[in-house]
Amino acid sequence: MKYILKNKDVLEFEVVGHLAQAAGSDAMMKREKIENIKIINPTLLPKSIKISDIEKSLESYIRHRKIPKNRACASAIIKAYQSENGEKLMDYINASFGLSLNDTYWINKASKNNNPKNTWQKINLYENNFNKSIKLAAFGIISNDLPHTAKSPEYTTNGMLKKYWHKEKNNIYLLKSHSHMYESGAEPLSEYFAAQIASIIGLSYVKYDLVKFYDEIASRCPIFTSQDEGFLPMSYCLDSDDRRKKGNELSEKILQICGKSHLKEHFEDMMMFDGLICNIDRHLGNFGMMIDNDTQEFIRPAPLFDNGLSMMTWLYDSDLKESVENLNNFVGGVKGYFDLTFDTHLRFYTRKRHAKGLEELKNGALKSLDFPKSIKSHAYKNKKYLERIECFIKIISKRAEYALDFVK
Repeated sequence: MKYILKNKDVLEFEVVGHLAQAAGSDAMMKREKIENIKIINPTLLPKSIKISDIEKSLESYIRHRKIPKNRACASAIIKAYQSENGEKLMDYINASFGLSLNDTYWINKASKNNNPKNTWQKINLYENNFNKSIKLAAFGIISNDLPHTAKSPEYTTNGMLKKYWHKEKNNIYLLKSHSHMYESGAEPLSEYFAAQIASIIGLSYVKYDLVKFYDEIASRCPIFTSQDEGFLPMSYCLDSDDRRKKGNELSEKILQICGKSHLKEHFEDMMMFDGLICNIDRHLGNFGMMIDNDTQEFIRPAPLFDNGLSMMTWLYDSDLKESVENLNNFVGGVKGYFDLTFDTHLRFYTRKRHAKGLEELKNGALKSLDFPKSIKSHAYKNKKYLERIECFIKIISKRAEYALDFVK
């Protein structure tokens, strides 16, 4: 079968089945292989597709673009689109065109006589409605008749939490639940408070609020991409050798990339922010650059998002019984993704521009925050939520005071 990768006709390729011997067996199995690749517009290739290793990198691009199997509720969606004999390379592409809300790439079957029945205007996710049963299945509300093909961003949304994309009054929002990895179940609260902290300090961030959905508290944020601007994770801004770097080596490489765009400040902001809220889940997939979808050029850093694993979430209930002083010392000694303790984050990356917001946080700015009534009533029913919120506010005040000592 012949396909075309489009950005809103970037390259053409065929997927051909070959018989190969199964590992550890005499049985023969059919394996799909990408062949006959023709690059139409090299300047518009996705950053992860390398001309020097085109077959391998194109196959990797297709495999890694789809919904991960470890994402909550993914199995029902995968089961609906996969082939009878198990999932094949192009199954999710055939079901969804590989459409994503991160960018404007899509993959279409090549048409005869160059007269495609599918066009960007007809199928893109920004202007067309999402399939309702697929989006509800992504949040764990699964019907018995999930479609084999559908317009939905769920096929290409990564991360392991239960979540789904929702359109409301011409806006697109992501609703996200909590995991069962941490006893608190406080990821939505963490997203909400992290956004408030970023606002107080004056950082570039995605706004999160809280909603009640099927008797669960979920975080909700608006989309920050569009048909014009896409999001490129930092993992795709770095080459494979640089992605393996750790600590200061990795930081320096990222600063070189940001420096080229004269946007070093944003990286400093992120590192200070993660040190303040003690975010253990910063990684190369949840920060990066906004790019021009038509040219693939960098525009600016993406706003801060995905802050659900701050200390609000990962502290145990028993930890909350400790004094604020002890807790602050403990969380400050924990290391984040860059192999620096969170206290070191504050020591290295706090700047004068952060001082006003940090002073407000030190003086209890978070205490004045209010919740929607439905969320407040839910929190009041769960005393542990309230204890966690109160403890978090006190530690943030203490950490802000600590950070102010390093203002440069």
